[in-house]
Amino acid sequence: MKINCRAMLLSALALLILLTAGCTQTAKYDADVRLVREGYLQMNPSVPIGKAFDQFFINDSWTSFTSTNNEKIVEFNGECTFNDEPATLKVQFEIFGNEFSVYHVGLNKVPLDDLEGLGVLDKILSEYQP
Repeated sequence: MKINCRAMLLSALALLILLTAGCTQTAKYDADVRLVREGYLQMNPSVPIGKAFDQFFINDSWTSFTSTNNEKIVEFNGECTFNDEPATLKVQFEIFGNEFSVYHVGLNKVPLDDLEGLGVLDKILSEYQP
């Protein structure tokens, strides 16, 4: 049986590209960021945070760090239109093992109180379209 080396090479290359493409989204974020992005908030348990934030924001970023108080934090920053005005939002989540909670919400560099922060998060989650 004659083996076509070019066809085998092209098949192997295509497989490698598919495998790599499937891993890039996962490799883009560390475990703590993935925990939050793939997680849900109790106010809307059917909407994954990452997908809702991806739809709502532009120029967004996710990072994780340990605070000066030794707290594990995942931070989201993104731009959006809020109340018909350009806005920037920062949301910090505190990590507790395999769980997390909202730690801070700030709009245009102004910290929001708990009720305002929950209202902003509810708006983001409720506008998600699967």
